[in-house]
Amino acid sequence: MQGKGTENTGIGQPVSRRHALAATAAALGGLFAAPALNVGRYRLFAYSSVEYSARCVKLLQESTVVDMLSPLTISDRWSEWARAPETFTEAVFRRYRDSGINVFHHSVGSGGPTAYELAINYFGATNALIAGADQFLMRLDSAGDFSRVKTSGKVAVMLGLQNSEHFRRPQDIPFFFGLGQRVSQLTYNGLDHPKRMFDLTEGLIRRKYSDAEIAGVLGGNFARVLGQIWAGQKTG
Repeated sequence: MQGKGTENTGIGQPVSRRHALAATAAALGGLFAAPALNVGRYRLFAYSSVEYSARCVKLLQESTVVDMLSPLTISDRWSEWARAPETFTEAVFRRYRDSGINVFHHSVGSGGPTAYELAINYFGATNALIAGADQFLMRLDSAGDFSRVKTSGKVAVMLGLQNSEHFRRPQDIPFFFGLGQRVSQLTYNGLDHPKRMFDLTEGLIRRKYSDAEIAGVLGGNFARVLGQIWAGQKTG
């Protein structure tokens, strides 16, 4: 999987969702002037010739899109941002925002005899980045944050780890929950490039999925299930 924010991710200079919708409107405006053109399909990425339908763009615009395995970078660049949040610039932020993904599950692999200490350092660094770049980032803590991120103009970061060795005893679970951890994984999974969200959406459209079903795949199902789990934890 490619990192979403490094200099060499291959994200390039994608057109923002606002620009994509503007291009959609402009193209539709010329529909009657050029009826033979393949209208309703648009190139969104300068480095790719793949075209996406207006329906695909609209679904990504309206859905809360969640990437459930998406370290902010594969390299240590994210930890450099944590040490100096001012280096997480607006130009860097645009790469995440323009991917079409609203929630990044920032999760790395960690383990071994010092798993507990490593996890504390990891969550501390991630929280430092989010707090230091809060004009761009927000931490996803509750089910309500899935809807809030859409109106915030920010990108949400969900804190997790790709294993659970740092839990030494049951009491460690609420401790790390307090540090912001919301997911503790057992296996690897994920898409290897933000562009794939558009590819995935287009593929579901071709397979005759409804808009509601596609919105669920893009993130609605995660938001619903996690909301039920977290609500149960508060009342249990």
